[in-house]
Amino acid sequence: MRFSRAAVLAACLALGAIATPVGVAGYPTQSIRIIVGFSAGSSIDGVARILGERLTDAQGQPVVEISG
Repeated sequence: MRFSRAAVLAACLALGAIATPVGVAGYPTQSIRIIVGFSAGSSIDGVARILGERLTDAQGQPVVEISG
């Protein structure tokens, strides 16, 4: 049994339209954690802190940076 491209595309779009609102509702519900594999005070740690501040502003959720 062969399906036309239009039928497959329509099915994919329909499934995507149904699944998107369910998966996105209320995400994220907890604080966001960034795990940095370098010690505190390193340049990577500074980048993670800046990224965390921007993510907090964009997502409205607190971002916790954890240095290893």
